[in-house]
Amino acid sequence: MYKTTGEAKDALIANATKFIGYIEKASNKDLNGFTDNIGNKNFTWFAKYLTDNGVNCPNGYAWCDTFCDALMLKTFGKELASKMIGGFSFYTVDSATKFKKMGRLIENKSEITRGDQIFFEAIPAGEKSKRICHTGFVISVVDGIIYTIEGNTSGGVKFEREGGRVAMKSYKVTSTYIKCAGRPDYSLAVVK
Repeated sequence: MYKTTGEAKDALIANATKFIGYIEKASNKDLNGFTDNIGNKNFTWFAKYLTDNGVNCPNGYAWCDTFCDALMLKTFGKELASKMIGGFSFYTVDSATKFKKMGRLIENKSEITRGDQIFFEAIPAGEKSKRICHTGFVISVVDGIIYTIEGNTSGGVKFEREGGRVAMKSYKVTSTYIKCAGRPDYSLAVVK
């Protein structure tokens, strides 16, 4: 437990930062190594970590949301993390819906802040219309720029939802890719 919501956010962001540079794997082999068994088959430590801790999570699928859930679990424990985000989900649309049901979905981009789980929308390959299709955590917002840590993205500056690594990114608050954000209930992690 933490003394303030700021400390709880700091703990989550510190855990996320530790994984910068992690690259997805070709198979279920060497999931712990950052650059071992590199491939594009969406196998990650994050899905295994969730499953090993009692949250059944398939490996081998797009994993940006799995990254976020795994970090919540690692930082706050299974029961508390689940309450903070409205339950675990490995599909970005479902996660945004959970935040909305909790009354914690931030739809005004100018209100997005440190510790929020940001949701992006684009037209995924093979689809005809925009939908929420990527997510990550906001680490700061400075002078109209949102800085994030995301799983399953590229190391480059452009928006990319299937880049295969954990990386820091930045976007203008006005970016058309940004749809909304979910605000985990950090108050639940504060000692009362």
